[in-house]
Amino acid sequence: MDKLKKCMTIMAIAGTVLVTGVFCYLPFREMIKEAKKNTVSLEQEATLGDGEASAEELHENMTQMSQSDSAQGLSENDKEGNDEIAETPAQNAELHRAVLFALRQEDREITSYLWQNGEGICYVFLPGFAKGMDLQVEEVTEGGSLRIGSQSLKEGDVLTDFVQEEAYAFTLFDKDGAEIASAPLYFLYSSDLPVMSLTTESETMEEIETTKGYAEAGTISLFDGQGEVLYEGEATEIAGRGNSTYGLLKKPFEFKLEQSADLFGFGESKDFNLLAEGYDETKLRNQLALGLADALGMEYVPQGQSMELYCNGEYYGIYYLCEKVQVEEARLDIADLGEHTKTAYSSSELEQMSSITSEDAMRKWTDCEIEETDLSGAYLFERELPERYGEEKSGFITEQEDYYLLKTPKYATENQVNYIADYMQEFQDAVQATDGINGENGKHYSEYIDMDSFVDKYLVEEISRNYDGGVTSSFFYKKSDAEGGKLYAGPVWDFDVAFGNCTLDLISSNPVGITKLNDHIYGPSLFADLYEQEDFYAKVVEIYEQKARPYLTILLESEIDRLATQMAPAAKLDSIRWEDLQNRHQYYEEYENNIRQLKYFVEARMNFLDEVWLEGEVYHSVSFMVDGFLWKEYYYKEGQPLGAEPYPSRYNSLFMGWLTEAHDTPYDEFKPVYEDMVFYATWQQLPEAEVVITN
Repeated sequence: MDKLKKCMTIMAIAGTVLVTGVFCYLPFREMIKEAKKNTVSLEQEATLGDGEASAEELHENMTQMSQSDSAQGLSENDKEGNDEIAETPAQNAELHRAVLFALRQEDREITSYLWQNGEGICYVFLPGFAKGMDLQVEEVTEGGSLRIGSQSLKEGDVLTDFVQEEAYAFTLFDKDGAEIASAPLYFLYSSDLPVMSLTTESETMEEIETTKGYAEAGTISLFDGQGEVLYEGEATEIAGRGNSTYGLLKKPFEFKLEQSADLFGFGESKDFNLLAEGYDETKLRNQLALGLADALGMEYVPQGQSMELYCNGEYYGIYYLCEKVQVEEARLDIADLGEHTKTAYSSSELEQMSSITSEDAMRKWTDCEIEETDLSGAYLFERELPERYGEEKSGFITEQEDYYLLKTPKYATENQVNYIADYMQEFQDAVQATDGINGENGKHYSEYIDMDSFVDKYLVEEISRNYDGGVTSSFFYKKSDAEGGKLYAGPVWDFDVAFGNCTLDLISSNPVGITKLNDHIYGPSLFADLYEQEDFYAKVVEIYEQKARPYLTILLESEIDRLATQMAPAAKLDSIRWEDLQNRHQYYEEYENNIRQLKYFVEARMNFLDEVWLEGEVYHSVSFMVDGFLWKEYYYKEGQPLGAEPYPSRYNSLFMGWLTEAHDTPYDEFKPVYEDMVFYATWQQLPEAEVVITN
């Protein structure tokens, strides 16, 4: 028995020693690592050139530096037989993500991978608040090491005194000291924009960026422009989003937090969007348009904040963090008609619900069994393109061929869909009537809507000449009878191809012209019909003069320049990071010129609208149709001659001239314009060219 007690005592002591040793070893190991850490200064290091140097010049300078360094260790006889040693190091090897750098100070931590562009130049992208902070070498691929200039570094070493926009000679070595590759390296600081660091569970964005609808969990840290921590927490979902923008290399994202949070004073919520601004080289258009909506006093305007994003340690550039358009207390604060459905069913049960379509295919709903007693609202729905109608389980199509997707309630019953579809149809029928009165029930169109919201939405879309305005991402909401029961236009959304930025139709970039939100191939008739109603038009002019024009004046006098100055450093890094952006709307290379074009458009647009709405100047549209589609549209002051005709082209056809749509009268460049006119192109088909094959 004594022997047993003795053995148990020895085992207990050994276990205590082992556990103590393990817990002591971990911090001790960190202490050893910290002790071995070197602080390396680049203050005295020679550089290859500044930010103005071309890639060719940098590589040449690096070759010369390498040859000079190699020659210093060889005798004259050695040099004659060792020409290979002086050759350029391997510059074509992949260096992207080969080194991970870390910024740490008190409770702040952010990591940034080495990034290499298509010309072989490497960059380390750093937030503006990192100036003056030391940079630690966190990881080196396969446990290797690196050299910057003449200074050698390993994992754990700290780098100081590097110069912004000066290229250093960078070399990567494997764990045995063999050289892997070399390249010029820049350290670039950004602006004082806030920074978000996002980390996914897989530590990669690959699946999120290739499979729309795929989501995974992760963590999110948010810093202000001075590096102070604003938020740290878990995200249950991080996913890609968007339609055409999801097809770009720089993807937009969305995320859902585990716990609701108030980011930048937006209000408590779990759901947020990260807009990539991939089509907008100024990175300002969404911000300016939403600012206009706010200046007009719209009931709810999605709030947003420009910031810079790091995903799993990789710099992703400028993003616009903003609220998601949804029914919620801190967002669109109206009755949630789908609230009981969401609590009665699990997420998987909701997704498995069937979508049922009416016999005429004009309405669809789900087999949800939760029926609300009050059908009056609230409803949130979105006007979309026909091909996107299938994206939601509930929706309806009006006789005017407008496709609406129900967002709330998302899993609507047949009665709910019929209620809101009937309401919208009655309203649109009233608007189409010359006197604005629905012929079936005698109600004036204004009885259905909150007039101010429709005027405000129209003004935001028209002033910005938004290519997507009224066509896609065009939201409406109807309040319950207890909330007033009216239909509202908004919230406004999606302005990356506004303010003259769209080049798709060669029309939307023209600051002259009244679109009535109807010049898109899928443009709705709704706002064009509203524009013809005298009371609506009078309200448009009134609100433009009282609220919209003062806002545009502020933009031109100071606000665009202020925002551009803040954005410029980050925009430079963004353009380097996304060198192959695939932006079909990009026209200028320099950020400054993109800003100049934006200001030009705002000023020219304001001057034109002043002429039409405030000074009574009359303009007429002249439209040119090719094969049934609008090809070009020009605007003429009343009495101005047509001028030289434009020339279209078509495969295997000879253009024969323009004829008026009304009377088949040939185009006459000397005729003055007194009314809106439409011309269509005439063609002579050319014979197919014969292909002769010879042996």
